[in-house]
Amino acid sequence: MTEELVFRIVFVVLHVALLGPDSYFIFRSRRWEEKVSRGERWKTLVRYEGKLLIALRVVLAPLWLAALTAYIVYPEWMAGLALPLPEWLRWTGAALALAAVGCMMWAQATLGREYSRLLRLREDQRLVESGPYRWIRHPIYLGGSLFFLGVLLESSNALVALAMVFSIALLAARIPKEEAMMLERFGDAYRAYMGRTGRVLPRWR
Repeated sequence: MTEELVFRIVFVVLHVALLGPDSYFIFRSRRWEEKVSRGERWKTLVRYEGKLLIALRVVLAPLWLAALTAYIVYPEWMAGLALPLPEWLRWTGAALALAAVGCMMWAQATLGREYSRLLRLREDQRLVESGPYRWIRHPIYLGGSLFFLGVLLESSNALVALAMVFSIALLAARIPKEEAMMLERFGDAYRAYMGRTGRVLPRWR
């Protein structure tokens, strides 16, 4: 088994480790969602995320999927896009991505019924301040960014790296929109929470 084949297998394992638990939490959250029409969901999505961010996600999603598929299925096509990263750094990236999955699972489990892939607020939405939310306001975005960074290093491929950089940028663009949504709902309670916590890194006093 060649070294590159090992890294491609690890690449697949990392994505399975991410998508398996994530699919479970998405399914569980949908069981608690109110039954609203598609029109209402679309209006909520546009209100909180904005048409530009939605359009970027729609356009970049197939490109992201194509880059990952090409890396796994057509390694000979991707060989010319290999980055000269040392083996130890690639394994460090794999470990980072795996740790990021653990971070995201902790945050998703802490949110429970409050978790949603979409920016939306239920009528009985509560402000969660336990678990990783005790220190930072967006541990899922932190975990996602670290996962993408880890995959970037582990794959050591320019096309995959480009897809991961776009993914991190989309996450970063979503954070202020989510904070505006939370401020709209929770007002002073969320402002006080912002004063006690960091956005994606703990606030050291």
